[in-house]
Amino acid sequence: MPEVSIITPVYNGYQYIEGTAESVLSQSFEGFEWLIIDDSSTDKTHEVLKQLERKDSRIRVFHHEHNRGPIHAR
Repeated sequence: MPEVSIITPVYNGYQYIEGTAESVLSQSFEGFEWLIIDDSSTDKTHEVLKQLERKDSRIRVFHHEHNRGPIHAR
C-alpha cells in the first residue's frame, strides 16, 4: 500500500502532462500512488494519460464522462 497519494485533476491539459509526469516520477521517494482525474477533456488529454498509465503501475487514471468542474475532480 502506498504511503502517499498524489491527486492531480486535469482538463484539456495534455500539453502539461509530460512535464508534470517528469517532475512527479523523478522524485527520490517512490512510495506513492498518482491518481489523475480527467474531467472529461475534449482534447487528447485522456489518450496521453492512458499511455502514461501503461508505463508506470503507480499511476491510475480516472475519467469523468461529463465535465463536472474542479471541485468534483479532486
